[in-house]
Amino acid sequence: MPQYCIIYLGGAEPSSDEEGKQQLSEYWNWLSSLGDSAVSPANPLKNTSTVNSDGSVTSGGKTSISGFTIIEADSMGSALSIAKSCPYLKTGGSLEVSELNGTKLRRLFLCRAEFIRPLAVGGYPHSGYIRDDRWYGNVVGRMNSTLQWVR
Repeated sequence: MPQYCIIYLGGAEPSSDEEGKQQLSEYWNWLSSLGDSAVSPANPLKNTSTVNSDGSVTSGGKTSISGFTIIEADSMGSALSIAKSCPYLKTGGSLEVSELNGTKLRRLFLCRAEFIRPLAVGGYPHSGYIRDDRWYGNVVGRMNSTLQWVR
């Protein structure tokens, strides 16, 4: 199934803590309603810097992107319908929807896993520990709605 990136642009800050809590609650309810179609939900961005063509670095971004969500949908029309139902639009912000080109996002990355295993010292099996560092590639899976790793 095709994957789409929903990019959050602009939007006004809440005028009070109460309004912020209400907006956040609506947003999390919307994300929950997406179920498994939300491949990588709620990815906020912060501390943006821009590397310019001359190699100089400036603080801040050239766009008003505040985050993104990656979804699976049957078509661009379906992805746009999902985006139109997002409560982020109530903040005065807009959403940009783009189809991801090529490899689907499936958490395909190189990761380092640390295993701590017991070392028997002095006859006591857990009186010491050694660290076993290993590199793993091509970890394919995703987090489901209950934050469990699914392959």
